Amino acid sequence: MANFYSPTEEGWLKKAKALDEQLVRQQDLKVIDLNTASDVVLHADQITLDEDIKGQEALKEYYSKYFEKYDYKHRFLTSALCAKSNSVFVLSIDENITPKPNAFPSQKSAPSTSYAVWKYDFGEDHLVHGIWFLRQLSKDEIGRKLVTEVDYESDSITPWDLRAKGPSSNVPLVMKVMESASTYSSIWETGNLEKTDDIMVKDMTEVNMIFGGKKTGRDKFKAMIQGVYTSWKPSKTYHELGVTTDGDKVFLFWKQEGEQTDKGIGSSIYGLNLFTCNEEGKITEILGFRQPLTSERSKLLKNP
Repeated sequence: MANFYSPTEEGWLKKAKALDEQLVRQQDLKVIDLNTASDVVLHADQITLDEDIKGQEALKEYYSKYFEKYDYKHRFLTSALCAKSNSVFVLSIDENITPKPNAFPSQKSAPSTSYAVWKYDFGEDHLVHGIWFLRQLSKDEIGRKLVTEVDYESDSITPWDLRAKGPSSNVPLVMKVMESASTYSSIWETGNLEKTDDIMVKDMTEVNMIFGGKKTGRDKFKAMIQGVYTSWKPSKTYHELGVTTDGDKVFLFWKQEGEQTDKGIGSSIYGLNLFTCNEEGKITEILGFRQPLTSERSKLLKNP
């Protein structure tokens, strides 16, 4: 995959990495002016951000508030491109997150770790016009924002395993990985479990990166889907995929609109997942990030 991307796509990957490393790690707000459109939109995750924000200055203000309140060590882990949508996915980690002295009236000072997935949408001008994101909360944020505390550490993920490795030339593997991720998305979109065994190893694991918890086993995944579809009726579905350069991991961005039929409540949610696959292209691990459903917000958040 040494020449897997066109020069334009290589440029998008570099801009996305610059936004991740120079903006988030080095806290250089000028990177926003250089790499985003004047009307750039940061889409609300419905946990840390309730409504979309628009424009470079609003984006700077959003990041500045975080920079002012927390110390942390940021690392870029891996990225991938979706040619279908001119988008770049980025997986990153913030470690040793600690509130700065007197940042909040009451705060938890214990250092914590947070994984995040970002999706940067590029326009014809080669600037970022849209940013989608989902990230884990720090221990301090969990204490201040959530009704019930979530323990991410018990789910034991090793950052080193997720880092980008050298480019792969195994095109057949890339195609299998893409097919597995696409089929996974189709399962969620339809509730049809017929091809589950074809795309997942029997002892696959799925980590809920936002709500916490870890499921092991293909059968548990099937049971979960069956449970979801007893009360969820999707009306609109959409997804995008991007394979990492090492060829064994793939990002998935998905959106669904539908109704929680047991509650008569409509919801529109999106998610960002990362899959790791084996040499046969079968899914071995899923890191799943998603927004809360409308009915979940009041149970999850202190101030929904």
